[in-house]
Amino acid sequence: MPIMRKKTFSYLFGVSQILFWGIRVASAQDTLSFSPLCLSFPTNIAGIPRAATDGTNLTYQITGWVNSNLSVQVTATTTAPPTYATVMPFAALQQLLVAYRNADVQAVKALYEPSSADFISTTLADPTASGRWAAFVTNVVALTPLVIWYETNRVNALTWACFDNGGTASTNKELFPLSFDASLRLKAGMMDSRVANDLSIYFANFSRTPTDLLCGTNTAPSAALRKGEGK
Repeated sequence: MPIMRKKTFSYLFGVSQILFWGIRVASAQDTLSFSPLCLSFPTNIAGIPRAATDGTNLTYQITGWVNSNLSVQVTATTTAPPTYATVMPFAALQQLLVAYRNADVQAVKALYEPSSADFISTTLADPTASGRWAAFVTNVVALTPLVIWYETNRVNALTWACFDNGGTASTNKELFPLSFDASLRLKAGMMDSRVANDLSIYFANFSRTPTDLLCGTNTAPSAALRKGEGK
């Protein structure tokens, strides 16, 4: 069961998290390049018991990208380093943050595929929910992508959302998963796979970095699942 289902989120957090799941940006000029990667989880991580069943590290072969040393971060005004500013999905994240900073529901809806936009309209039709949502999302100051990887007919991304809380945004974070279709248009939906579950557990500790997971490259074309197991 994915960690996102185990953790008890408030209603407001749940609505805001869903609103991260449906992005499309027509003006992006480039698409992020993926590479075959090997991820190796240490055997002593609580919540990932499969990692220690045979005394060896749990290993995934994926096709994807990792944010080495957390060097890439997106805000409403900048993408660091600047060479990523026009690259999908980072360009999409920046446009979403602009809409969030202004609590602009219409701008947010314009970034979504039609069925997700309809869901947003229904969810935020209640004035109380809309007001709480606006108060929440205007405090999101940055997104730090951690791992972006390919699964069958979809691309998943795990990010940290950083919040403005008296100048301590760097330490005030929450996990935010995103799921794209094959054309890199995000839409509402639950990220539900073993690799997503275990990455979520791993990055719930904000002192960890994606680079620490790398064990090398592999030749798996698009596995994104633990070797020998299905979803």
